[in-house]
Amino acid sequence: MKIKQFLIAFLLVISVNKGVSQEKKFELHTIAFYNLENLFDTINDPIINDEEYLPSKGWTYKNYKKKLDNLSRVLTQIGTNDQQKASPTIIGVCEIENRRVLEDLVKQPRLIDKNYKIVHFDSPDKRGIDTGFLYDPLHFTPTSYNNVPLYVYKDDNVKSKKEKNEETDDAESIDKKSSRVYTRDQLLVTGLLDGEEVSFIVNHWPSRSGGEKKSSPYREAAGALNRKIIDSLFKINPNAKVITMGDMNDGPYNKSIKKQIGAVAHKEDLKKFGVFNPMEEMSNNGIGSLAYRDSWDLFDQILLTEPYINKDYSSWTFWKAGVYNKDFLIQKEGQYKGYPLRNSNGVPGFSDHFPVYVYLIREQRAFKKVVTNVVSNKKSISFTKNKEGQIEVPCTVNKNNSSFVYDAEVEDILISGKEALFLLKTGKVKPENYSGQQAYSLADGRIPEGATLLIDTIEFNGFTLSNVTAVITNSISSDLVIGENTLKTLGTVEVNYKESTLSITK
Repeated sequence: MKIKQFLIAFLLVISVNKGVSQEKKFELHTIAFYNLENLFDTINDPIINDEEYLPSKGWTYKNYKKKLDNLSRVLTQIGTNDQQKASPTIIGVCEIENRRVLEDLVKQPRLIDKNYKIVHFDSPDKRGIDTGFLYDPLHFTPTSYNNVPLYVYKDDNVKSKKEKNEETDDAESIDKKSSRVYTRDQLLVTGLLDGEEVSFIVNHWPSRSGGEKKSSPYREAAGALNRKIIDSLFKINPNAKVITMGDMNDGPYNKSIKKQIGAVAHKEDLKKFGVFNPMEEMSNNGIGSLAYRDSWDLFDQILLTEPYINKDYSSWTFWKAGVYNKDFLIQKEGQYKGYPLRNSNGVPGFSDHFPVYVYLIREQRAFKKVVTNVVSNKKSISFTKNKEGQIEVPCTVNKNNSSFVYDAEVEDILISGKEALFLLKTGKVKPENYSGQQAYSLADGRIPEGATLLIDTIEFNGFTLSNVTAVITNSISSDLVIGENTLKTLGTVEVNYKESTLSITK
């Protein structure tokens, strides 16, 4: 009871401070996780099982754009209320086909001004669904990130009682030779949250395909891997602040969470190097993030290591957790009335999961804000016109001299097959940053249409586009084509044809 009263007092401080100068001020960040439920683009990738999400199956570009718009509406609002007006600083996501869908998502009109950046790796999951990490670069700076593979194997010798298979899109995919069950890697990101080191693990654990008990060993292995990552971070720093979040496909009460990670529900039970799970008490109170056969469960969870449970609030501290289940996210009629509003009968919804979130608070530091008077932050770039009359701007691509054509209508960054092949063959782009249906070194010197290239930097006139994906095409004569949506991530774009300048105002 005393703890609740203490937190309520801080809630009042975080809200509007009316004339009480002696009260402390606090910084507040929202950390969120959202299962985006089958966020696939409309392009066929023969390497993965994406056939269900193609125009021939009704997954049209219009539906894809509607799904992106729906999701962007949610992401801007998770955790917002009278005390927290800002969108989440960190968002972990899962069930995404590739990096491109995240790039399309953060470019949506509701999100583009947030300037979210992306950390993503392709996983070995045969459906092609990955985890991802979005962050606000104004507050978070990554210092390292990598994907940690989960190796689990099907054991045909294990006998278990026959149980009813749980309906899921996420059926297990098993290698016939090795018996490996292909599933998602665990995404680890470490960085500075307003100057303080923190780490995040984004998860999407193996499904319950085949039944809960039969598939439980896979999720227990995922929990053990999670604990191993956390322990490795503790070895580097005994006060490591780690948040592990994701769709665990298990509840807070299951072995994977309770035994393998060792999570506890109550702060008073937390020991050194322990893990606190605020979702367990919520689950015990009947709060859920997804429904199955009219029963709610809380598979989407955010857990925090012991150093987040501070008493002095001088560093980032856990405040409280929640499930974002606003009315517009809920099915209003039919068999699944009251469930999360997902895709149905070809109509894009939101997701079959509700997002979850936690708040982190910290006493505001005196050096946090630096006030400067900026009259103008506008930069003008002189351009020429090529023989087709297009705007052409000099640039470097991974430090290699090049140029791009500005086309306001283009949504993706386009790169010519010739330029892509040059970058690959000269080592300017690593082979692992190429993604396509075939090897890039084709006999006739061409490169497959629709493949992608992950580019470290595109630099021009003091501006830098970092970690961007370019779509390879053989239908453009220039090296690159960049559109307004991409340049908007740098600021407001303005073209003056009379003076032959392209201006960007931050």
